[in-house]
Amino acid sequence: NLKKIYVVKADGRRVHFDVSKVSVTCMRAGASKALAKKIAQSVLDQSYDGITTGQVYKLVLAALAVL
Repeated sequence: NLKKIYVVKADGRRVHFDVSKVSVTCMRAGASKALAKKIAQSVLDQSYDGITTGQVYKLVLAALAVL
């Protein structure tokens, strides 16, 4: 997926979406590496330029809750 996505942080800064940060968050929550990668890709697919870190977190939680 090559879309350019910037995430808006709580302080208003815009940073590039980093899918590896989503994977790490999932693994910290107890997901396996393979599952974390799958969730991270799903979150990336649902993300858009200007999404907030809070919205990314909600997508992660929703994906983990399904398990």
